Amino acid sequence: SEGSDFESETDPLLKVLGFEAMSLDELQDFTGIDTPSLQVKLLGLELEQRIMRLPGGRFQRVMRG
Repeated sequence: SEGSDFESETDPLLKVLGFEAMSLDELQDFTGIDTPSLQVKLLGLELEQRIMRLPGGRFQRVMRG
């Protein structure tokens, strides 16, 4: 939906993540989000196919076409 697209573009986690792989610790340092909340957000973004989990516990934003 249009609303969710707008929300995702303003999501601070997606802005921080960008298209370079980052670890959970790096994301936590940049966002200040506590670990449990961050894991929930990452899982949600992964299920929406906005990010992907990489080997070594790293995350990367996915290009949407």
